[in-house]
Amino acid sequence: MTEDNPLPFVIRFESASLADAGRHAAALREVMLDMSSQVQAQLERVAGDTMDLGSSLRANVPAPAVMPVSRGMADYLARERPGMVVIEHQGRVVYRGDGTDPGHIARALAGRDGRGW
Repeated sequence: MTEDNPLPFVIRFESASLADAGRHAAALREVMLDMSSQVQAQLERVAGDTMDLGSSLRANVPAPAVMPVSRGMADYLARERPGMVVIEHQGRVVYRGDGTDPGHIARALAGRDGRGW
């Protein structure tokens, strides 16, 4: 994706340390990519002045991939318990929670208008 057409969702691990957030972002990226070949995901640096190698995840999840990706994300997050997960769309929070409910994640990823909850 180019900067003119950025990946629309940012997934952050709000309560995790920078190192833990980076580990979770990298692992969740792999989960998402394994769930659908249509997903695009890249690690994103949150803090430019630190050793942050990518502690958040920027992703695009096309409509046909929303349900399998949501289930995979929820399984990972339930197993790893990274704390508060935040999903943003165009700068607006569309999901904030522990990430263990695939239905809530699916609604956040399917809602392209950025309203979420």
